[in-house]
Amino acid sequence: IDKAYNNFAGFGGDGIHPVDTDSDTVYDYLDDDTDGDGLSDIIEGNDYNLNGLPDDLVTLTGLDTDGDGLDNRFDANNSSCEATSAYMGNGGSGSGDATPGSNTMVQRTPVAYGCPFERDWRCIPYVLSCEMINFTAVMHNQSVRLDWTVFCRQAAAYFEVERSADRTNFSTVLTVNGREVINETEAYHGFDNISGIHGEMIYYRLKTVGRNGKISYSNIITLSLSDPGNDVRILPNPVRGTLRVEVSATNASTAQLFLVDATGKTLFKRSANLHPGINNLQYPEVSRYPAGIYILKLEVDGNIITRKLTIQK
Repeated sequence: IDKAYNNFAGFGGDGIHPVDTDSDTVYDYLDDDTDGDGLSDIIEGNDYNLNGLPDDLVTLTGLDTDGDGLDNRFDANNSSCEATSAYMGNGGSGSGDATPGSNTMVQRTPVAYGCPFERDWRCIPYVLSCEMINFTAVMHNQSVRLDWTVFCRQAAAYFEVERSADRTNFSTVLTVNGREVINETEAYHGFDNISGIHGEMIYYRLKTVGRNGKISYSNIITLSLSDPGNDVRILPNPVRGTLRVEVSATNASTAQLFLVDATGKTLFKRSANLHPGINNLQYPEVSRYPAGIYILKLEVDGNIITRKLTIQK
């Protein structure tokens, strides 16, 4: 693999990491709204005549009357080699040259949390957001403690914890105000009363709302409502991306987790402080390991629990 995409010296490495600009769990190459502003990328990046349709009239004519290298389809001034673009005034103005040399432009989308002057590709609200470091749920009696840690490049207005019984329909159960802190790791927590909840599983996700109005969602975590005991579950298995481990603990303790490959080599060791009940742990670093079969080993209260897992790409 070309070194432009792999900084690993020698054979191996973890290759190319897909980008998820708006942190909606859909990689950019699959996402039709990569910046999460509610406007389709095919319109934002491919609507040079601003008619709300994606490049509906962009076929080349094969003609270049003024010989400036720009096809007549996009050339607004065929009497000269004028280089100005449409809608490109000074300081980000959308007025620009009254008679531009080209119909093409660099777009600026007028949305509530956009930029009044900068073009879309330079608009910080499109680019910067909050990164979810971890999001955990621990049940004790009829209450669930939810903890999350974020690294925000812009101040978050507030967080909403959403709960679901079917992993599809979510409703808000908790709102926590954000802090005026950027470029630092911040920890938050809250509690959800589940005394009236019946079933075997409930699901949580975290909604982050920035002060610019931008919204992003965390991955969904699963909480088992069955009676806890010292047990380990891998959800889901096979694993794609982040390893999510559900540990049931009978009391507060410190657990040691080991990931072992098929040769018996320990790839990583992690410590986790367990609370009585269900503990949800996440390990995104597992995504760098190649596809194959691995063993997860948990040591807690003098006991060792092992589970087989499969990593898929």
